[in-house]
Amino acid sequence: MTDNIKDILRRMRPYLEASGAAVEVFFVDEDFGIVELLVSRRDGQADEDIRTLQYSLEQMLLQKIRGIRQVEFLKELPAASGVAGPDVPDLAEEELATLRAGTILALQILSSLEETLRQDAKDRTLREARQAEHFLGGPYPKWVADARERFEQLPRRDEPKVLLRKLRDIFPALDRTTRALSRVVDAERRAWENTEIPFRPNTAPIVMMEEARGDYCDLQRILTEMRPHLGDRTLEDFDANTEEPEKQPSRPTTHLLDRIFRDAATRHVRDVYIEVGESSATLKYRVGREIRPVVEFPRTLYRLLLARLKHLAALDVTERRRRQEGLICFSDTSGYKGLNVQVQTIPDHFAERVRLHLQLPAARGGRS
Repeated sequence: MTDNIKDILRRMRPYLEASGAAVEVFFVDEDFGIVELLVSRRDGQADEDIRTLQYSLEQMLLQKIRGIRQVEFLKELPAASGVAGPDVPDLAEEELATLRAGTILALQILSSLEETLRQDAKDRTLREARQAEHFLGGPYPKWVADARERFEQLPRRDEPKVLLRKLRDIFPALDRTTRALSRVVDAERRAWENTEIPFRPNTAPIVMMEEARGDYCDLQRILTEMRPHLGDRTLEDFDANTEEPEKQPSRPTTHLLDRIFRDAATRHVRDVYIEVGESSATLKYRVGREIRPVVEFPRTLYRLLLARLKHLAALDVTERRRRQEGLICFSDTSGYKGLNVQVQTIPDHFAERVRLHLQLPAARGGRS
């Protein structure tokens, strides 16, 4: 789809140059059929000319390329430094050095545990193989690989706050992967404790041996120590608040949606994705051209969340086999200050995926 869009833009280049505008493909979501184009114009160009250009281009894309459902135009490229959020704290050089060292150790331990888990799965020594397969076949190894690549690209000399923001972008992938790995370890421990075979080192999988358990405990300690310094408050303590929703004073779905909307709006995130796997769902933010994982929550909670979103957006709760689109409009007295949320659902292998497009009042007023 991206190549087809670029081909149309190439064919329209003379018209674009004559109009004095330049158009760049910014973001394409093929699953939901969403295209975002970055429009830059020369000084003094009339808004009416730009709107005419956008309308013509939108109609051509919708007619010529199958699968496009929505075309959006951006005035300027969002900052590439990450999600806008609270200012990072001032840290001394030695504290930054400690954070760097902690990130290195966390990456090394995660890679070692992943390799061990793969070998155990290959050797068929795991009792709870489904949990391991879910981990290894899920996004977690890719998250760690991406985090390692990001870390290796960090400049050695840069402003402390810039380095801290980049380290904070890496941290969620390490944290969520560790949480997913903890479920594998816990499931394996329970499986071996319930088996009739004595729990001995020569029969237990390597991941459950003391050395691996020690590595895992070290990993948790490292990330716990890093968290306050990185200022990572993205849905802070989320798992602790959602693992046992019956203990929550309010409905868990209402609590979860409130946290998602408030966190995304505070950080000026435009698009929120919720994807579901075999046993869990993943919340993701789109930051620039990237879609980054934020947090995981149980699949049982996802079903309730999906039903709640469909209800708020006036969608058919019983329909699961076709795409649906709706809009949630919050009043100024609701606590969201006029936030509008476009809800889109698309059928998937395990369940429906969801895209939430947040339309903030300022963004609605400032778009061309």
